[in-house]
Amino acid sequence: MTSYWQRAADIRIAPHAEIPLKLISVVIIGRNEAGNIKACLESISQNEYPIDSYEIIFIDDHSEDDTLTVVNDMDISNLKIFALSDVGGISGKKAALQYAISQSNGELIACTDADCTVTPQWLKVVNQSLRLTSQSMITQLIGYEDHETILSRFQSLDLMATMAFNLYGINQKIFYSANGANMAFRKSAYQKGDFNSELASGDDVFLINAMASRDMHSVRFIKSKLSIVTTRPERTFRELKHQRKRWATKSKAYPSGGLFRIQAYILMFHLYIVTNLIIGFYYWPIMIFTGLFALFLKGIVDYFLLNEVSQYYNQPKALKWYVLSFLLFFPYILLMAFYALFGKGIYWKGRELE
Repeated sequence: MTSYWQRAADIRIAPHAEIPLKLISVVIIGRNEAGNIKACLESISQNEYPIDSYEIIFIDDHSEDDTLTVVNDMDISNLKIFALSDVGGISGKKAALQYAISQSNGELIACTDADCTVTPQWLKVVNQSLRLTSQSMITQLIGYEDHETILSRFQSLDLMATMAFNLYGINQKIFYSANGANMAFRKSAYQKGDFNSELASGDDVFLINAMASRDMHSVRFIKSKLSIVTTRPERTFRELKHQRKRWATKSKAYPSGGLFRIQAYILMFHLYIVTNLIIGFYYWPIMIFTGLFALFLKGIVDYFLLNEVSQYYNQPKALKWYVLSFLLFFPYILLMAFYALFGKGIYWKGRELE
């Protein structure tokens, strides 16, 4: 996977190319994001994309704080604001996305989250990637702000590995995974989609799988420094646990068999290492060396991959805590597997999810 990351083309804005500009509808769905939404909307409004060629659609998902007040006080001429509290019977991110698209005018839909900020070239990359190719949907890189803490850098390394993992899986047509913080698609393709409607969350993964099921070549992971979306890491282990529990719990509903097989392989390999160490410690000492050797090989491979990706992200300091993060990943991956199989009672922004 390390060599694949290195070989993957770094998408740049085509120089001197006449790329027709399509109207883009930028969709942001927020719930209780009063502390984040201003920075998000300001970053979008500062894009180097003609203001008459994009609109911003903010959907408030029944916020219980001052999110709507903050948004309404902002002076952004192409911002459209909707509150789901004014639309009977609608709640949840997936339903909010469907409603936002029904209110959009753009041929292209770009999505990010209310706690994210985008680059000035973000919309240019979206337009170029969907205009110059046959893709119906793209998903792109996400990064965490570096708060220079162990927890922050553990999350950064975990996310970087996930981005490399998704780049390889999607572009090699093995599995399809996306994150709603940085994805874009043609509205016409979305309107033909049929993705899982039983869960309130997971719209991103179900959508990309629906697109890929119709045509596996219509989706692509875009690797570009010009379109990395940045978000904040979770501040405490408790918050991180709840976030990852939410992600893991919905994974059993994912339609991608390839993704399930890869996840199962990763889990089994970690269990193999742990089992060897336990058996070696209590019964057969030679098994300790078997487990440690497998652990050493994994550590070397992971390090080379994360070194490449962290340099690309311009966050080489994230590797300062590599050894500790590597060791933390073992209980983390086992906990995620437990949540994926047995997790219930998932809460997000004060709301229990299905």
